[in-house]
Amino acid sequence: MSEMALECITLLTNGRYVSAPGHDGRDGGLSFLGYVVESITRASESPSELVQGCMAKALLSIMTCPKCGVHEAAMLQAVRSTFHVYLVAKTGPGKEVARRTLVDMLKCVFNRMEAYDVMAQGSEDVAIAAVPSGEDDGTEGTATTMTTNGSVSTKADRMPTSPTATGTTHNDATVASSIGMFASQYHTDSYLLFRALCKLSSKTLPGDENVPIDPLALNSKILSLELILAVFEHCGEAFRNGEKFIYAVQSYLCVSLLKNCMSNQTNVAHLSLKIFLLLVKKFKTHLKAEIEVFVANIFLRVLESPNSPFEQKVLVLEALRALCADPQMLTQLFLNYDCDFDAVNLYKDIVHHVTRISAKACASSTSATATKRDMDQEMDLSRTGLEVLVVILRSFLKALDLPGGSSSGFAEKIVDAFDKKRTAEQNFEIGMVKFTLSLKSGLLFFIDSGFVKLDARDMARFLYENKDKLDKTQTGEVLGKEPDAAFGFFLRVLYHYVDLMNFEGLMFDDAIRLFLSGFRLPGEAQKIDRIMEKFAERFTRQNADVFPSADTAFILAFSVIMLNTDLHNPSIKPERRMTLESFIRNNRGISVDGGDLPEEFLSGIFNRIKERPFSLKEDDEARQKDKKREKFRKEREEMMAASEQLFKKRPSKHNSKRRSHENSIDAVSPGDVVKPMFDVTWGPLIGTLSQVLESSSNETSIALCLSGFVYSIRISSHSGMSLARNTFVNSLAKFTTLGSIKEMKSKNIECIRTLLSIAIIDGEYLGESWSPILQCISQLGRLHLFASGLDTEDPFLQPGSPQLTKISDAAREMEENNGKAVLAAVNEILIDKVFSSTVTLSARGIVSFIDQLIAVSDAEIEGPRIFSLQRLVEVADYNMNIRPRLTWSQIWENMGSHFAKVGCHENSMVSMFAIDALRQLSFKFLEKPELSDFNFQRLFLKPFLVIMENPESREDTRELVLRCVDNIIRSLAHNLRSGWKIFFSILMRSSSDPSTKINTLGLAILQRLLDEHLNELCRLTDLESNDDIGSEELSSLERRQRNTNAEDFVGLCRASLSFVQTEESENPLPIGLSMRALCHTACYADLIADQRVLPPVSGYQCNEPMSSGFTYEGLSEQESLEMAIWRPLLDGLAAGVCSSASSISGGVGCLVQRGSLMALRAILLRHGKLFSVSQWSAILNFVILPAIQIGAENDSSPVLKILSDSPSVSSLDFLGEPLPLPPSCDDEGLKKFAAMAQSEESSPSRNLGNAELLVEASFADLRHGGDGDLSKAYSLKKKDAEKRVVDLQPFPDSWIATTAPVALGMMSDLISEHFLDLGEQGREKLWPLVMGQLLRWSIGASQDNVEVEKVTDDHGNEIFVDMEEWQPCEALVRIGCKEWGRCLQRVASAISRLSKEESRDWLSVVTSHVSDALTTNVTLQRRLIKNVVHAKLEAIGLKSGANNSRNTKIIDNTYLGLLPRLKIQCIASHCLQQHISTVADELSVIAPEPQPSRVLDALEESRILACNARENNDLAHAFQEACFEQWGVSVDQVDAALLRSNSGALHRGTCPIFFLTQEASAAKAEILLLSCLYRQLPHDTGSVSFAESLLMERIKDVLTTFLASEEKEGPSIDPNIWRNANESGCQVAFFCTSFVGVVINILETILSLDGDRFDRHKGTLFPLLCSLVRTQSDEIRHLVCEIFRCQVGPLINAADPGSRPTESC
Repeated sequence: MSEMALECITLLTNGRYVSAPGHDGRDGGLSFLGYVVESITRASESPSELVQGCMAKALLSIMTCPKCGVHEAAMLQAVRSTFHVYLVAKTGPGKEVARRTLVDMLKCVFNRMEAYDVMAQGSEDVAIAAVPSGEDDGTEGTATTMTTNGSVSTKADRMPTSPTATGTTHNDATVASSIGMFASQYHTDSYLLFRALCKLSSKTLPGDENVPIDPLALNSKILSLELILAVFEHCGEAFRNGEKFIYAVQSYLCVSLLKNCMSNQTNVAHLSLKIFLLLVKKFKTHLKAEIEVFVANIFLRVLESPNSPFEQKVLVLEALRALCADPQMLTQLFLNYDCDFDAVNLYKDIVHHVTRISAKACASSTSATATKRDMDQEMDLSRTGLEVLVVILRSFLKALDLPGGSSSGFAEKIVDAFDKKRTAEQNFEIGMVKFTLSLKSGLLFFIDSGFVKLDARDMARFLYENKDKLDKTQTGEVLGKEPDAAFGFFLRVLYHYVDLMNFEGLMFDDAIRLFLSGFRLPGEAQKIDRIMEKFAERFTRQNADVFPSADTAFILAFSVIMLNTDLHNPSIKPERRMTLESFIRNNRGISVDGGDLPEEFLSGIFNRIKERPFSLKEDDEARQKDKKREKFRKEREEMMAASEQLFKKRPSKHNSKRRSHENSIDAVSPGDVVKPMFDVTWGPLIGTLSQVLESSSNETSIALCLSGFVYSIRISSHSGMSLARNTFVNSLAKFTTLGSIKEMKSKNIECIRTLLSIAIIDGEYLGESWSPILQCISQLGRLHLFASGLDTEDPFLQPGSPQLTKISDAAREMEENNGKAVLAAVNEILIDKVFSSTVTLSARGIVSFIDQLIAVSDAEIEGPRIFSLQRLVEVADYNMNIRPRLTWSQIWENMGSHFAKVGCHENSMVSMFAIDALRQLSFKFLEKPELSDFNFQRLFLKPFLVIMENPESREDTRELVLRCVDNIIRSLAHNLRSGWKIFFSILMRSSSDPSTKINTLGLAILQRLLDEHLNELCRLTDLESNDDIGSEELSSLERRQRNTNAEDFVGLCRASLSFVQTEESENPLPIGLSMRALCHTACYADLIADQRVLPPVSGYQCNEPMSSGFTYEGLSEQESLEMAIWRPLLDGLAAGVCSSASSISGGVGCLVQRGSLMALRAILLRHGKLFSVSQWSAILNFVILPAIQIGAENDSSPVLKILSDSPSVSSLDFLGEPLPLPPSCDDEGLKKFAAMAQSEESSPSRNLGNAELLVEASFADLRHGGDGDLSKAYSLKKKDAEKRVVDLQPFPDSWIATTAPVALGMMSDLISEHFLDLGEQGREKLWPLVMGQLLRWSIGASQDNVEVEKVTDDHGNEIFVDMEEWQPCEALVRIGCKEWGRCLQRVASAISRLSKEESRDWLSVVTSHVSDALTTNVTLQRRLIKNVVHAKLEAIGLKSGANNSRNTKIIDNTYLGLLPRLKIQCIASHCLQQHISTVADELSVIAPEPQPSRVLDALEESRILACNARENNDLAHAFQEACFEQWGVSVDQVDAALLRSNSGALHRGTCPIFFLTQEASAAKAEILLLSCLYRQLPHDTGSVSFAESLLMERIKDVLTTFLASEEKEGPSIDPNIWRNANESGCQVAFFCTSFVGVVINILETILSLDGDRFDRHKGTLFPLLCSLVRTQSDEIRHLVCEIFRCQVGPLINAADPGSRPTESC
């Protein structure tokens, strides 16, 4: 009936047929619903669970019905009754129904309160749905009433453990009144219900006072805690922010949790901790002090206390794990406490305590006193602590939104595996309890859970392996079962159990001790008998020499057990205990045949048993556990008392400023505080992780540690904490053991895998931490080679290297084993991925990676090993084409330097590998064309140049570099842009290499470049190739490209010119290379002339020779830009012209100097028309003139000291000759030469340019000893070089003797070919420059004073040296004077192509300068003569002792040092006058009127000077003394020689011979010029010109003097001299012999006169002619005869008129 009634009430209520307001019971009466509720609750006393369930349903329907208002007392009564039903229910379903009903009631009560708050705030829709519609206004009114007395029931005795609410205390009422009135009845109901649950949960369990635990009380506490937990799970803002509820949480719930979280009951403590976590999450702003108390005073002290039970610590760690799992909660914990000066560092303390407990297992494992159970528990705590630490790190990752922040992935799998293991352990613990309570149920549970199979052997194994965990008494019962129990199953278990034990070598009592350590002996004797019988059998079998039979062992075993009981049973008095004698007596006769065991054997057993009794670990542990439990109880009481006091002292929570501060803290993003939090964490964290990873072998612990490392590295990397990141990475790398030779374990391999995953996932932020990772990868590569059977060092180690003997055989074997283990566990693809994933790194990340990889490779190379170098190549290959060029240049900067360094390694294989890698990378890099205005190719190829420039690099290395360059040019020349600069620099460096092989290869590359790739180098854009477009119309990009092309061309020129040796060197270049390089220069000039190379359009400068745009000063902008590409070429050739290096081949010297000059000459002659006057002026001033002057001044050969004895008889016949003008470009001979040159196999396919062809022909002529006629060069080229005939030079190393004639001859060539066509500007700007050089070489400097100094030469002889300005030697004087004549001839020969005005102007300028040169030289002679005479007189005065007070710079005998200079000046005058004679006809015909007169004046001045000088006795005496000193003879010896010989040998070097020769040449030139001028006069003129009168006057003077001299000195002259007087007469110092040539010229002039002119002067000439008939010269007499026949005969009609000589005679 009760069931039906309750069902009806439920149906009526659900159908909303029951409707009445509730009643709070304050007036002592009950409302209708109150009576209904009271009636229903009586059913809770029914023993029927069905009735109780119907009651719960009915109450729930009334509580949740919208039309029923059940409040306060009625509500509490309904809840109390349902609570009671849960407690008294016998079955699980009944309990579950009651529990769900209570939860639904709670939801209803608290949801109504929340809905009311929403309605009060204006949310009408929500309010309508939540507020019950059946309640009247009175209900609303009661909701505002203040909570007063809560006593609504008088049946508290029926339900002692339910919420009684017997009335609030006075303090409760006071507190409630101080809080204020509730907002509604719903708030009152919620408050009352929550307070009741808190009070109910805070009741003390009897078990806490060491009395048996009441299950009803325990269930009541657990249910109340569960309901409180449900409240927090379903509460809203009204509950969380209501002041009354906050007060209730602080005053009631916190006290309850304080008591329950320290409970010995795991369920109670677990629920309390869950509630605490919800409190922290939802009430953290209101419970700051309470949270601090809980964590600091309870949780952390539990972890710290050595007496707290294992379960309690686990629960605390679980709570901390849940607390730290939420990033928001974790960061709020840090912000509210660690960042508050008034609070403790709660987060820091949590971390430190957790790290300590995590590492404690490592210390326990090394403790000798720690039991296995203790160690297992410590290990579990360590794992749980590690989980907490990993959860903290994962929260950081969540806050930073980084990988690993979620619980997915590898770490989750580890944790899941751990959870599964934990579940298994929990099941095992359940089985242990069941096994302890019931043997049968325990074994069945173990079998059902899969821990053991229903098999005797497996059961024995299970018992043996878990003997320290299972109850020892129950294990003994299993082993002692009757033989027929379970059909002998347990007996078989006993046998298998004993067989698992090993007693071999143990003493008997120790064997018993070991045997009994796994179980407790049963109390029945029969069971003991069976167990010990099996023991005796096993012991005797394993120790056959101890007992003769198993019976003896069995009996003695019983006796030993009895002895142990007798000696150590506390109930037996000491005087009644067994003695040694008794023990021996009791065991007599137990051996075979009644024999006794040795007394010593028995005594030893007795003493050991007495000293150390048999006891089970459990007994010892139980005693120790009781002590620890008691200590912890006291500690717990102290903690709770202290915590309660702290609760009472908590500060007020109504401070608005504090609320504002807390709200601002809540607004802080967790990601913003990760860095300071991790800064607090990582120090102790790494110590713990390292310690656990070092000592633990547990897979779960290792996995957690590795997860901690991964997360820590990720957090520190992304937070910019380099120190922490480096520390973690270094520590993890250390645990790989790759840096040492030791056996590698599985955890070490896992560390390797973890390190590789870090590198792949977090490589972007690793920075410097890449170094240990890459070092480990390097060691992995070494191990892989070992595992493959290879030795990593062998291919690269050199003999004697320490690595060859460093690794022992044992170490090598261990390395091989390690390598195989690593190879099996670590896929090489994973290693490759580390490097291939670098493509995803940012620019900064890849630079850091490259830097560290380079550092590792640098260390490896010392091995040497190239693993990292290979990987560096791979990384470069991966990133080359996907990186922007700007980023790549940053990457390559250090990478290229490393390649360059390795390329110079002393190990050839290492260096060649580096260079080959560079080659491969270069090919790939250059496959992508470079855009204009970029220099990435130059940066990329720079390592090649660095290797070439390194003096420590090997020869074969440098050769390989050049071959790489050659291959790149051959294959990718079309893509080269800025890379040309590097290649040209490399080729330049190859020219100075000490290896001839390198030199030859470098030039061969250059030659191939010109022959095959000239088009790629000299490319022109369409716009540039258009001549009509000016540079100003080019775009900025095109202008820069134009400048770049010009700069590249300059680099090419310098590369070729570097092979022209300009200085002396220890390793001279082969001459053939220099000559071939000179041919290149002509090719470059042709390129410029053909406009295949264009000048830059901007950026010229005159200060930095090696910088771009270097040009000459004094030019216009356009001229400067044009010369920017010419100057390097011309300067390089100029340097070759004045080279100081010796270049002799086949007896021919100065080949480089002459070759450079020939190339320069060919370029200027072929392309000189491209230059303006200003440019020519610059070329002369900065190139040609300085070069030839430097060459002359640097010459130190003996040629400088050669001085002829007579101006007309030169001792320098070996001087070279100027080259003739080359044939024109279309000369047939040159064409044949070009065709022949291109027919050779090695010849280029391109056509030779004009200048290049000329140079090739010139060199062929030089090589084969030709005469300079290049039209015949093709015939010379056919000759066999070995059969050529070359005139050997006496001074092949003399620049003056070999090169100076060609150098100065080039000046005449330039004048005739180019300067004459430049008109007035050429005369005004260029001719003075040429003339200046001619003057400098022909007459030297004009000195007013000459200072000499006596020095000692190399042979110890004292000589006098001119200390003033440089002066030319005789060789240069003769060369310079000869060039004067060539200039005159070239000018005269070019008159036909010039206009009349230009001809006159040029001839005027040239003749004017010739006459000025002669005049200047005469002036110099006059000064020198004066200085010599003065010095001579001064010397005589000093010798005679005369006082000389004049201050003079001339010292004794210094005049001897002036005479060579004077002789050279005489030679200069003679040579100039001779060359004037050769062009007398031209001067007389084309020179303007004043110029011949100036020449005649200069000649006359020279003649007069020479005449006076030869008559100067003082000067003659000085010359004579100089001769004596030179010959080393005395005056008497000279006089005797003169008497013996009249050959004139002793006249050489004397004053008369020099000045007579000068006088004769001056007279000759004067007469020749006058005769030419005289012949040019018209025949019909009646007046006498100045030329006629002057000519007759000079003829008369010369002939008169000649006759007088011949008459006086003729008889004493050797007749042989007269036979060839015109050539050898000047060797004798007589006027008659010196003037033979002049007289002959006079006679020829007379002979050429027409009849009228001869007739006019016959009176003067006839007597002289008659006198000449007597001369001893046959040539003179013959000419006189001819004159008489041709000129005098007609006058006297002595000859046939038809034979009258014409003017041509």
